[in-house]
Amino acid sequence: ANGFQDIEFYIVNATLISSQSMCSCCYSYARCSTMRHTAQLDRPFSNGVLKVFRSLTRKLRPHIPRVIMFGSGLESLPLVRNMFWEDASPYRPVKLFPGKEGIGSGVCIKHRNYQDINLITLYTSTRAERKSAANGQRPVINKLLSAYHSDDRDDQELTPAIRELCSTVDAYIFVVDSSKAAVEGLESDSTMLSTMLHCASPDAPILVWACTHTRGDQTMSAVEVANSLQLLQLRNPWKIQSMDIETFSGMNGSMDWLVKHLL
Repeated sequence: ANGFQDIEFYIVNATLISSQSMCSCCYSYARCSTMRHTAQLDRPFSNGVLKVFRSLTRKLRPHIPRVIMFGSGLESLPLVRNMFWEDASPYRPVKLFPGKEGIGSGVCIKHRNYQDINLITLYTSTRAERKSAANGQRPVINKLLSAYHSDDRDDQELTPAIRELCSTVDAYIFVVDSSKAAVEGLESDSTMLSTMLHCASPDAPILVWACTHTRGDQTMSAVEVANSLQLLQLRNPWKIQSMDIETFSGMNGSMDWLVKHLL
């Protein structure tokens, strides 16, 4: 009952040369710990060693980039559904991961079969609320923002939960509808992007997907969208990519750029 179970260590990051000797010792100790003389060890010591082992494996586990995907195009276009279930999409869900108190959960995807990315999708409201707003029943209240009063005017800022989430992510994907019919919404899109990036690291890359849904629609060019979003004023590295969410042309290439800035 006091003996250790057989513990295997798989060192997933071979570049950590400085940790090799320590890992070797830990591996040898864990493999030998089933021998009879370890039966004399008391339970508190056993639990302490196991905690050290778990801590070590967590440190050696490679970091999976966390990316927030948000924007009005995410809510008005079926991008997420198409991205995960259409045959033309280069991505499929690998697994789900939890958030904190209902915020920050998402789907892990694999880029070009080698790089895992934890993708967090943020919506301003629930699906039912967005559907009601689309039918003209009631306006959508942006749950990512909270109102405050400053300098004799009302303004908005990220909620504390979203600010905390932004402090834990590595990059952002901002989705907008680039059809001519959606041009008026780009001003509010620019404000939302600027507000979200207030809490972002200046090194966090921003990938903008200017999306269209129906072939033949009149669309804005990537340059027009970039100017409307005032991307040239951003301090963060950014890239804009025009994309049809039915064919997904350009998605892999733009994700190559994002992954390059993350690694």
